[in-house]
Amino acid sequence: SKLLGSKKLGRALNGLMGSSGRNIRQQQQASGTGGTGGPATGHSNPNIPVAPEADASGHQNMERMLEHMVQASRTVDPNGVQSQEQVHMSIPDGLDKGQTCEVIPGNDLQPFLGVNGKGTSHNGIRVFSARKHPSSYEFLQGHVDALESFAVVLERLCRVFGLPLNTVAIFHDPTGGVIAFNMNRALHFNLRFFYALHYSKNAH
Repeated sequence: SKLLGSKKLGRALNGLMGSSGRNIRQQQQASGTGGTGGPATGHSNPNIPVAPEADASGHQNMERMLEHMVQASRTVDPNGVQSQEQVHMSIPDGLDKGQTCEVIPGNDLQPFLGVNGKGTSHNGIRVFSARKHPSSYEFLQGHVDALESFAVVLERLCRVFGLPLNTVAIFHDPTGGVIAFNMNRALHFNLRFFYALHYSKNAH
């Protein structure tokens, strides 16, 4: 789907790995079992058949990587998020893109208490609004059904990946293009995109 296929969402998920994820990739490259994209086998010649043992080894490495990601996840800060814009100049090894850089937008989120006074959805996922945009709070107040539907989607995804619900959060930001982001190894997902791409099309 568009939600799960987003590069930005994938980037947020990859952020959970931290240094442990980088170590796993280094081990995979050293052993010829591939990286995070799938159970590759290290064969540089696409015409050479791959042994089943090599595929199994790559799959096992992928499972270990996912386990590390889950273990590295952390609880969402209930007080909200305040972060400055960051510019990353690092480019993956082997890629020469000149002056290419990545700009990570800052975030300024406050707890949204309008659902139950606790700042959470019905299943306990933290909810935040954009502090600088009053329309964000108003949107959440007026679209509680969409918010709760998104909470169910995230709960099911957490079950698939083995993530505790307290490591993910829902926020609404009416500006910019941030679909999801990773803050201190806790994942935050923008309700705005779920509403536009999925909920609003199926609401009637």
